[in-house]
Amino acid sequence: MSKLSKQILIIAIALLAFGCSKTKTPNETSFAISGTIQGADSPYIILREIGKTGFTPADTITLDKKGNFSHLVKMSEPTLYSLSYKDDYITLCPKVKEQIQIKSTAADFSGSYSISGSAESELLKQMNNHTAQIRQTLKAMSDYLKVNNIDNLDSVKHVFLQRLNEIHAQEVAYSEDFIHKHSGSLTTLIALYRTFEGRPLFDYRSDLSIYKEVLEGLNKTLPNNQHTLILKNFIEQKQQEQNEHLAQQEQK
Repeated sequence: MSKLSKQILIIAIALLAFGCSKTKTPNETSFAISGTIQGADSPYIILREIGKTGFTPADTITLDKKGNFSHLVKMSEPTLYSLSYKDDYITLCPKVKEQIQIKSTAADFSGSYSISGSAESELLKQMNNHTAQIRQTLKAMSDYLKVNNIDNLDSVKHVFLQRLNEIHAQEVAYSEDFIHKHSGSLTTLIALYRTFEGRPLFDYRSDLSIYKEVLEGLNKTLPNNQHTLILKNFIEQKQQEQNEHLAQQEQK
């Protein structure tokens, strides 16, 4: 190879490296996400923004043959995302300039993933781990009844209901503590909307105060964010409905 050809090759490689670096380096309006999904047989994962209209497709991220991926995501304001592999997903709360690393397996995407480079997404990972443990406990309780073929459910109904109430109270306390500790973070919305046995942990009709606490925190950090405004409108609407209901009761 001639000296000129070598110089051209070096310049081309340098330009290519510069281009890749530029594409994958986040700035004030983006974040980077990369990682590996071991055993992946799907060619892509899907990133969806969780916004005022629900889940909105943001990006389809291609996986290579080894399950590796790397992508730069534009973000106009702080928000929440779901990252899904087939029918399984995890929740992210990125900030601009973050370079998020994710590793997981195709067999148990949400249960086996690890994450770094995003403090608030790591908080959601901790919450995910806690929720998985609770689900295992509830499943074990249900399996106990099936495996032991208990005919007289009344004999254990009281004990099981008592245990369910205890776990429910612990879950309420867990979410409340999370909201207290991480006031002002969008992750508190995930804690607020957690469910237990298919029902919301917090019912706005009796737990409106915890909704207001989440809003108070977000008003301090993200007053004009879409999530803050959605929650504000929701609380105002429910507060008005409650006031109207009380007024009707007083008239009677």
